[in-house]
Amino acid sequence: MDTHISEKNVKKGPAAWMPVISLTFAAFVFNTSEFVPIGLLSDIAKDFAISESNAGLLITIYAWVVAIASLPLMLVFAKTENRKLMLSITALFVASHILSGFSRDFYMLMISRIGVACAHAKYSGPWSPLSP
Repeated sequence: MDTHISEKNVKKGPAAWMPVISLTFAAFVFNTSEFVPIGLLSDIAKDFAISESNAGLLITIYAWVVAIASLPLMLVFAKTENRKLMLSITALFVASHILSGFSRDFYMLMISRIGVACAHAKYSGPWSPLSP
């Protein structure tokens, strides 16, 4: 088996690092958006007139959805082409965050956070094959 890589198929310079840089940036955004509501729990509780412990359910349910949905989502989307999958996940992530911004009540916010959690649960799988 020949494992030699042709010189003309290898990217050089800054362009070779763009996939890695973009995946790193995306991972930062995904993980940062997971922790932002923690700092906003008292404000969320005040805005929706609920207790801080009820607002904390946003974090708890998010974590449970990520943990429970990861394997089933991986199995469901196993045959999906990686780039299409990454674009779809990113679209779900952005749409869910937009819905979070326009949430009029706690339940709408919870549904939007579940959408973000589903995107987060599926996001880490396709990274390796996409990086050079």
